[in-house]
Amino acid sequence: MLLRASTLLLGLALTTGGALVAGCATTDSVLPGWQEEGEGGSTGTASGEGGGFVSNAECGDGVCQNPETPETCAEDCLDDPCGDDLCDAGETCSSCEADCGSCAPACGDGVCDASEDCGSCEADCGVCVCEVDAFEPNQGSGTATPASSGVDYCSLSICAGDVDWFRFNVTGPMTARIEFLHAEGDLDLEIYGPSYVSGSYSKTDDEAVTLNNLTPGTYYARVYGYGHTAQGGGQENWDYCFRVDL
Repeated sequence: MLLRASTLLLGLALTTGGALVAGCATTDSVLPGWQEEGEGGSTGTASGEGGGFVSNAECGDGVCQNPETPETCAEDCLDDPCGDDLCDAGETCSSCEADCGSCAPACGDGVCDASEDCGSCEADCGVCVCEVDAFEPNQGSGTATPASSGVDYCSLSICAGDVDWFRFNVTGPMTARIEFLHAEGDLDLEIYGPSYVSGSYSKTDDEAVTLNNLTPGTYYARVYGYGHTAQGGGQENWDYCFRVDL
């Protein structure tokens, strides 16, 4: 069966008497992307009965023509088809990873990447919680952490209700110090021998106690969060350092 697009041609001509006479004619044309098939199935011009049309469209020739569609030949019929190995202006790593590559890690993508933590991206890594340090348990003088003179002990933490004790031998003047950010939790420092000796309780960063003329022997530093009582509680600080100079 022949598929034809008929074009109506309207011609106007003047008769000798001055009247207008309208004439109609039709022309047959082949739709773009199709060519006529003659008898016997060979392609060419239209023939008699048995003739028809076959498509000469070829996906990948750069022309979107019948019967190609964006679904059947995205390469020809889409301006920026995903999967053509070109990251076009309308494509991103989110819309077309095949062309544009994987998206860089971002907070909120549901994955806690190596560059993220609970402090920088709670949405991916969850809520931060206080983690005990490597010297626990050292909540009393009997389990106090031995401390050497001039050594910085860092990455220490005071969690809720926690107390840290450090032990050292004094033979002369001494200074004990804790370094921390007050805004991240206020800590206090106390020095004990057989009993309480002194303490530092400021409302700023860091605390330090310097003592002279002590009786030689074993002494202790006690570190805790402001507000701590025998029942526990007190402020937390997840990152502080301790040092004693003898």
